[in-house]
Amino acid sequence: MKFTKLNKTDIRCVLTEQELFDNGLNLDDIMAKTEATKRFFRQIMDQAALKLGIIREDGIRMASAQISVLEDRSISIVFHEADLEDALKHVTGGDPKKAAQLKDRINEVVQNQKDKIPELPISMKRELLDMMEEQLKLDGGGSTEALSEIRRLRTELDEQEEDEENKDIISQIKERVNKSFVIRFETLEDCIGYAKACTVKRKIVSRLYKFVQDEAYYMFVLHSVLPDNMYESIMNIACEFGEVVTLRPAARQFLIENSDVIIADMAIRTLREI
Repeated sequence: MKFTKLNKTDIRCVLTEQELFDNGLNLDDIMAKTEATKRFFRQIMDQAALKLGIIREDGIRMASAQISVLEDRSISIVFHEADLEDALKHVTGGDPKKAAQLKDRINEVVQNQKDKIPELPISMKRELLDMMEEQLKLDGGGSTEALSEIRRLRTELDEQEEDEENKDIISQIKERVNKSFVIRFETLEDCIGYAKACTVKRKIVSRLYKFVQDEAYYMFVLHSVLPDNMYESIMNIACEFGEVVTLRPAARQFLIENSDVIIADMAIRTLREI
C-alpha cells in the first residue's frame, strides 16, 4: 500500500488487487461498502496515521471514500477526513449548546478508549518517530524545532529503554539470589569434603566466609547458570556435610559484614583442588 496526503483533509491509498485479496476482500466488496469493507477502511486509516506521522488523540475521522480502478488494475481510495466542528453543527442542526454537549460526550468516549489502549512498545515508538522525520523532510517541513523535538523524544526513549533494561537485570539478580542457598560448616574439612563430593563439571559460583562470632564456615552458592536439577543435587549433597540455612536479606548482610572472606570466588572448585 502507498499512502499520500493530498491536502489537509484528503488522504489517498493505492493498493493492488492482491493486497485486497490478502485482506479477504475483492473489488465488488469495496464498491458495495460492506461491514467488512468498513473495518478494512478503518485499518487503512490506522496504517495511514502511522505511515504519514499523523498523531491525534481522536485518530483520523473519515467522512467519505472515493474509489477508482487505475489502468494497471490497482485500486485508488481517496479518503476525505471529516471536520469535527462542521460535523457537530450538521448533526445538531446548528445548535451550539447541543454541539458542545455532543462534543463533550465524544471526548469522554475517546478518553475512555484511550485509557484502555496499552502502551506502545519502544520499538514501535522509534519506528513512528522515524516515519515522522522522513515525512517532515519529504514535505519540506523539517524545521529545526520539529527535528529537535524528534531528537528529544528519541533521547527519552533511550532513557526509558535503559530503565527497562536495568529493571530486567535487577529482576534477574533477585531471582538468582532467591534461588541461592547458604551452607553452614563446622570445620574447614567439612567444606573440603562437600566440595569434593560435588562432581558437577559445570561452573558453580560460590564464596566461602568464616563468621567471627561462632568460628563456623559459611558458603554462599548462587544458582547462576546451573540447570535446576544440578542445583538441587548440590544442595542435597550439602546436607551430608553441613546445614543448609535460610537467611533473610538483613541476616545475610550482617553475616557478610561480620565475616572474613576465605575464598572470594569459585570456592567449591578451589576446595576440590586442595
